[in-house]
Amino acid sequence: MAEKKTILNQYADVVKFLAENDAPDELIKFINDRARLHAKKAENRKPTKNQIANDELREKVLEIVRTADKPLTATEILNTDVATLISIQKVTALLTPMVNDGRLVKTADKHRTVYTVKAE
Repeated sequence: MAEKKTILNQYADVVKFLAENDAPDELIKFINDRARLHAKKAENRKPTKNQIANDELREKVLEIVRTADKPLTATEILNTDVATLISIQKVTALLTPMVNDGRLVKTADKHRTVYTVKAE
């Protein structure tokens, strides 16, 4: 999979190209200033209300999986008291980042996918 190009990487590529092709220093300085402003803007970004709500839901889902006595499917997680107000797609969307960052383990078991807490 190709490396994801961020805007800051693209600014660096433009500066490199301009420097290789003898562009005026003012133009290179302008691009560098734009990159600096973009980086400053990205640093000040706060999580949205939805992201905060999803983090809280993620912790609840993690606790459901942690307290379960067996591996759970997304549907079983959905059928618990805590997760009754969300859809199966939302449960899966909450589980995926936790699998990616290693908090949960996703296992394909015959015709179903189950989730367990990663052994510490």
